Amino acid sequence: MLIEEISPSQLERVVRENKIVLIEYVSKEKRESRYFHSLIKDFSFKVLNQIKIVLINLDKHPEVKERENIVFLPHLKLYLNGENIWEQEGCFMDYTKDMFILRRSIREALKSKGLKIKI
Repeated sequence: MLIEEISPSQLERVVRENKIVLIEYVSKEKRESRYFHSLIKDFSFKVLNQIKIVLINLDKHPEVKERENIVFLPHLKLYLNGENIWEQEGCFMDYTKDMFILRRSIREALKSKGLKIKI
């Protein structure tokens, strides 16, 4: 699978060892989170070998919600060289809009840091 589930204790290492990391915080209890996870699976095929995508399951690790200040799901964080450069909370529940916004906003966040990738 292109998306690796990690534990909170692995997060720092993953961010440190990979140039670009997208973290998806998920909960199987939330409909929006389940929907967006399927969108992230599709997105992962567009960014093969460019962005490391990992997920943290909030059902298994509820303490992460407070520590990472997660209010709404879906919740994403993008790291470049260990720096959090972008976050997204929530979605439209419209596949076309959500994929467009995800691709465009990640591309623009990376571009603002001098990195151009085709997504």
